[in-house]
Amino acid sequence: MGGISIIARRLEGGNYVQYGFSGIGGNFGYLGLLLMEHYDSPERVDYLFDLGQLNHLGRPYSENGGYSFILTTDMENKPHHLDRTERSIFSKIAFIDHGYFYDLDNQWYFVMPGPFRIKIPAIYMFDHMDTFFHDEEWDERHRISENLIRYLLGEYYENDIELQELVKNTYEEDIAEIREKVFKANWPEGELFHKYKAIFEYFDDWVVAIPGRNNQYIKSYIVKRYVDDNDRIETIYWEKDSATEEDEENMNERVYVTRTEMIKEIGAIEVMLGMNISESDIISRLTKTFNVSEEEAKARYGECLDQNK
Repeated sequence: MGGISIIARRLEGGNYVQYGFSGIGGNFGYLGLLLMEHYDSPERVDYLFDLGQLNHLGRPYSENGGYSFILTTDMENKPHHLDRTERSIFSKIAFIDHGYFYDLDNQWYFVMPGPFRIKIPAIYMFDHMDTFFHDEEWDERHRISENLIRYLLGEYYENDIELQELVKNTYEEDIAEIREKVFKANWPEGELFHKYKAIFEYFDDWVVAIPGRNNQYIKSYIVKRYVDDNDRIETIYWEKDSATEEDEENMNERVYVTRTEMIKEIGAIEVMLGMNISESDIISRLTKTFNVSEEEAKARYGECLDQNK
């Protein structure tokens, strides 16, 4: 089910963020889908954070019993951390693999906790995972990370005179040589961070990824110059400043996944985790959760089985 995860949210008013441990087993194929489907409203998110930090997140109210082990929330009985900036959300827990952030636009974002904190609409990750196996998430993350570095050392560099001067005055290599060395590495983002720290530190450590139409690809990255926390603007406001009419139309099209679309994926989670839940129990859960007919639930469940043969 993946590695260490955190959940975070920006509190109303935008002046504070709340964040904490959400367990070991936070890959998008489990925790990401769970948050999108069952913790998808401000009221449910309030309830979620009222639980405090978690060893494992299950279905809503499962801490009261009635669910299988894998779908039962296990609380740590520790309150969440509170800070003034999103920059802090990875500061209290070591070796985080998966970050989930609920922002003021009432959307979940997946945040890649690399050297750059790449903030991606969760719905984009959903649309780019066919089976929701662990490796599929990491493949997509690698593509997003590598394309970001291509942008920074390519188009962005060519249009930023101050960055050009920084490279010229700091390194013996020119930008072409730096690009070549960075992209020979297995992890270009890590290579940039470790070998060309001055370039990395030129930028804010957070980056916002903007999907193209119908979430087919990441069409642009919003990046900012590094400034101290006191002068910094949080990413929720970067998006509003930089979003085009096409971006807004695209997100309006995709952010609300229909219930019937999600049925197939929720069923896939349970099948792939090998939970030994009977078909009749899964059908019953699907009909109750999504308020659909038994026939429709059976059809979607059958599609799920076909996909995972």
